[in-house]
Amino acid sequence: MASNLERARREAPRSSYLEMFGGMVASLNGNDASAVRGLDAALRRAPEYGELDGWLGKTYLRLGRSAVATGVDQKDYAPTFERAVAFADRAADREADAAPNAFRARLRECLVRLGAEHLPAKLRYTLALQAAQQVLDNPKLRENPPALALAAYCNFQLGPYDEKAYDECIRRFQDVLRIVPDEEDAPWKNWRDYAEQALKEVKHWRSLEEKLVTFDSPTLARD
Repeated sequence: MASNLERARREAPRSSYLEMFGGMVASLNGNDASAVRGLDAALRRAPEYGELDGWLGKTYLRLGRSAVATGVDQKDYAPTFERAVAFADRAADREADAAPNAFRARLRECLVRLGAEHLPAKLRYTLALQAAQQVLDNPKLRENPPALALAAYCNFQLGPYDEKAYDECIRRFQDVLRIVPDEEDAPWKNWRDYAEQALKEVKHWRSLEEKLVTFDSPTLARD
């Protein structure tokens, strides 16, 4: 019996890795239900695997948005979004503890919060803005272009509730254009391109007293 227990202990890390790998592959392939099963199983076996939180956050987010698209009741998809936010938030906290100047996980939390459609719009954009602001509050990251661009988008969406948010939105998009050179090979060039186009749209729609702008962020993983 003791030998069986020792063998199970030796197999547990390998099993959790296999579950994690299978969940990641399923997530990349868009098979979110299978991905969640694998990633959740890996997390149960190895809760110290911090990288699982990020994968679970974005996978649960896609599951929630798929549920919204099919027209299910809000009470049925809300827990899925809540899991997405909880995992994304924990991933960001873990990254910050390990590397105080890291920012990607916190910005992914911002993106997850933007997509968590179970909350009222004002609260959703407020919480997403708070996530981006945590990056900008770090003196070494206060001119981080992705964080500025995401914060600017949140500001725009909060404009109908506070007119001053529009001014903050414009200022932050302008900061991105100031910080990132207009050069093809410049770091964060994709965020400059987004900020430039979004700024034009914001100024245009604001001049018409409209309140609509699209958001299609660059992919953080490619930066």
